[in-house]
Amino acid sequence: MTVLRLGVVADDVTGACDLAGVVTAAGLPASVLFGPPSPSDVPPDGAECVVVALRTRTAPVASAVAESVAAGRWLLSHGAQRLYQKYCSTFDSTAAGNIGPIADALAGLVGGRSVGTPATPAVGRTVYQGHLFVDGRLLSESPLRDHPLTPMTNADLVRLLSAQTPRPVGLVRWPSAGVAGFSAAEHVLLDALTDADLDRHAALLADGPDLLGGASGLAGALARHWAALAPSPPSRPETRRSAPSAAASAGNSRPDKAHPDVARPDIARPDKARTDVARPDDARTDITRPDSAHPDSAHPDDARPDIARPDDARSVNVGSGDSDTPPGRVGGPPYGRAPTHSAATTRPPLVSAPQAGSLRTPGDWPVLPPGGRVVLAGSCSARTREQIAAFDGPVIRIAVGDLAADSAADPAAGTATGTAAHHGPDPATGTAAHHRPDATTDAATGTAADRVAGPARAVTIAVGEALAALPKGPVVVTTSLPPEELRAVQERHGRDRGAALAERALAAVASALADAGVRRFLVAGGETSGAVTEALGIRQVRIGAQVAPGVPWTVSTGPRPVALLLKSGNFGPPDLFTTAWEVGP
Repeated sequence: MTVLRLGVVADDVTGACDLAGVVTAAGLPASVLFGPPSPSDVPPDGAECVVVALRTRTAPVASAVAESVAAGRWLLSHGAQRLYQKYCSTFDSTAAGNIGPIADALAGLVGGRSVGTPATPAVGRTVYQGHLFVDGRLLSESPLRDHPLTPMTNADLVRLLSAQTPRPVGLVRWPSAGVAGFSAAEHVLLDALTDADLDRHAALLADGPDLLGGASGLAGALARHWAALAPSPPSRPETRRSAPSAAASAGNSRPDKAHPDVARPDIARPDKARTDVARPDDARTDITRPDSAHPDSAHPDDARPDIARPDDARSVNVGSGDSDTPPGRVGGPPYGRAPTHSAATTRPPLVSAPQAGSLRTPGDWPVLPPGGRVVLAGSCSARTREQIAAFDGPVIRIAVGDLAADSAADPAAGTATGTAAHHGPDPATGTAAHHRPDATTDAATGTAADRVAGPARAVTIAVGEALAALPKGPVVVTTSLPPEELRAVQERHGRDRGAALAERALAAVASALADAGVRRFLVAGGETSGAVTEALGIRQVRIGAQVAPGVPWTVSTGPRPVALLLKSGNFGPPDLFTTAWEVGP
């Protein structure tokens, strides 16, 4: 009987798939269930990790907590040995939540405290002195400061979490590991710079009553820990032994390359004086009380107003290392991306190692009918926009302004059955009704006669353009905008309304294209992915090969399987929209 080692409550769809892909690659077969589980839902056979993918990251606090608690109870009722709260590696949240309120509620379910970290070194997320860094830059200086829904303008995790919970928040400073001595803190955050740091944390946290949490980095470390403890399968006598190939030998002996930050003059070294990052000069671990007054200005030693230390007088000392320079940093900064065993300095291999119970080889994929390949990009992140710019095929843009023109209409109303018959070919046959030039087109506009206000027209045109182009290769349909244009849209139409219009429009496009026979979708953006899976009626997926760290292909269960790559907006290499199809079904 399969043991459900890890039950995960995720606050969005792409984060759920990210974690499931990482733990599966580490040796813990996983599956993802979309939406709050129903009493009739059961974990699939062979899954040692089940992730419930909710859409609670920006939901009202009360409903987010209620859905998370229901998912946690369902996982525990099905034997989950450890409960894990999955949140974003960039700590996406606001002062109201929802990371803190959900952590309070889930910790209450297991009768412990919450312990976790957003650190995920494989994708450049590290935590040092309680500050979150993205590719060597403070979170507050990264593109996440312009996030349309959760702009992250503060990198101090203790302050961010303390604003969301009435309970005391503690910090385990690097290079300490584990939570021994933290009797006063009910939420404990962990510094981590490399996967080796996460592995040390995981070894000390794998057993116990606490709620674990964070991004996929700590979950991957737990999976590696449990995989290492699993008994090895009995060996079989071999009648013929062949020597390993030269290629295999070379792959196993490949030396690590120097980290790319080594030669960068704009990244400070540990041996250089820094005034913008707090140093562990008191060799202690702070526990900050949420009711303490935090100074609005920076620490006296800091020259930066946006990095403030929690100089709370009510803090306790917990054993910490006597050095503020991480060992083995290859000359890199103490807070930036470091070489780890799960991330190389070059592009990662496209196919992860096979694991039992997962879709790791071409023979494992279910047979999907021939059809088109569609990218639906709703994220406005810098990486997604870079991926759109690098894509050399047709890019169909849906203008949010035109979606908002008819405030009384729902975008889905414009995607009537039979769109393909009027506007384009069946992607399985490749018979095009009209030619679509290989250039970027605004699907919400056209000739003067075609310019009809309202979301129905914009979505219908986008579907027709996509179907006409699909016989030639993948197509991108997007609502993504650069920051300055996004701000203008938000000021005119409202942040939440503009986001909802874009999400529903791309979900409607997905539904119409699926009705026309498309079975392969790559979706960029957490909220967009949630809207698309809901529109397609997908409840559960099996995890396949990772295209990049945290970016796995999945295949839905049920009578009409659909291949989905659901990615966080900031994940994946620049050429993802072109190369991802090399691995998928």
